[in-house]
Amino acid sequence: MTARQLSALAGCAILACVATSGSAADERSLKNGVTYRFYGHLAPAVVSFDDGDTSTRRFADNGNSPSRLGVWYRMPTDQGRLSFNFETSGGFASTSAQSQIRAVREWDWTKASIRKFEAILETERAGTFYFGQGSMASDGAATVDLAGTSIVSSVGIPDTAGAFFLRFRSGGLSPVSIAQSFPSFDGGRRFRIRYDTPSFRGFSVATSVGRQVLSTVSDSIDSDIALRYAHDGAHFRIEAQGSYIWVDRRAGGRNNRTAIASMSAEHKPSGLILSVSTGTRDIAGSYHYVKLSYDPVIPRIGPLSVSVDYYSGRDMVSAGSRSESWGIGFIQSYEKLKVETYLGVRHYAYQDSSAFDYQNAVSVLLGARWRF
Repeated sequence: MTARQLSALAGCAILACVATSGSAADERSLKNGVTYRFYGHLAPAVVSFDDGDTSTRRFADNGNSPSRLGVWYRMPTDQGRLSFNFETSGGFASTSAQSQIRAVREWDWTKASIRKFEAILETERAGTFYFGQGSMASDGAATVDLAGTSIVSSVGIPDTAGAFFLRFRSGGLSPVSIAQSFPSFDGGRRFRIRYDTPSFRGFSVATSVGRQVLSTVSDSIDSDIALRYAHDGAHFRIEAQGSYIWVDRRAGGRNNRTAIASMSAEHKPSGLILSVSTGTRDIAGSYHYVKLSYDPVIPRIGPLSVSVDYYSGRDMVSAGSRSESWGIGFIQSYEKLKVETYLGVRHYAYQDSSAFDYQNAVSVLLGARWRF
């Protein structure tokens, strides 16, 4: 085992010990109604990618649900409730960053690993106000999914093997990556101000304005608006969200406008779940995604989730390009242990209007997630 692998395992152990010691109870109370709660999970995984000629295997953190540690601190106010949330990823190398040509360092925590550092004021009549690093209103608009397999099979295809390259049929690696070919255009996290309206008959609206301050990869002012809907009835549970995003570059790059929407519906008597997603970006292309899941509960073991999905994208890399992917996912939950084990298999096919042909590729994601 290499020194880097040892440091990564040591990091996992430290993270688990810190979280476990602080979360012996789900929520702890202080004076005057103040509460705090630690939370998090570890999600080690093995991703294998076969590009048609070679197979590459990497041990990394599951990019669909990165390992993390967070804390909530809440206090009542005259207007409602004021909360503070800090959350950081473990800084472990992600499955989304591995490729055939390089293995990313196992542990490299930086300020970009901070996911949330925000204050939230919740009021019953005026809505909810956010300030600080956290989710934009559009974060999750493309990924609404009630199925249990979302950490191994979802429209967020690049989270599993995004940095891997497709291979030409002639044998060489192409410059086309999985992330370029199969995006979801989902919103992200920024240092922002955000406002969510109260819910009215299941509908609510959110809007935010923010900027990336934890990384120098992009310098832009991001704005968005989102419409949400939620319904939980006797036979059906439905969630849906649509968003429009404006990205205005401050230096370099191109401004862009994105529209995304997704919906997931669960038929409770049968355990069947249908999820769909679609998106378009003015400087890229468009996609459609559909997923069918079955979530039975196995006595004495726990919930099992099985899903199949299909993604179709056009004009993502270049005008006339086509991206197609199908996947299957399995996840078994062990509720008493707070552990989930999962397996995902995904097939990729890509073609464009160039003189080159591309080989199909397959990825396999195997791992576990432990919540604390």
